[in-house]
Amino acid sequence: MLTISEEAAIAELALWAEKNNSLEHLYKIMPCSSGLMLVIYQYASNLPVRVGGGMYSSYESALGAYGQLIDKLRTTIH
Repeated sequence: MLTISEEAAIAELALWAEKNNSLEHLYKIMPCSSGLMLVIYQYASNLPVRVGGGMYSSYESALGAYGQLIDKLRTTIH
């Protein structure tokens, strides 16, 4: 699975937001052998991409990371 940076993830979310898509449903938390990874879907291909290289130890921290991406996006477009 392709891994993208936080900045690239925010850019992807911006593309979705420009088309009035709900950002609350564009993520997926995937369990793997070393924890949980945060995945979003690319706008152009609708393929999943991993956000950052880190792993999360809980769903709470993975969801928090996604919330931080949305917050950063909101501050850049307002």
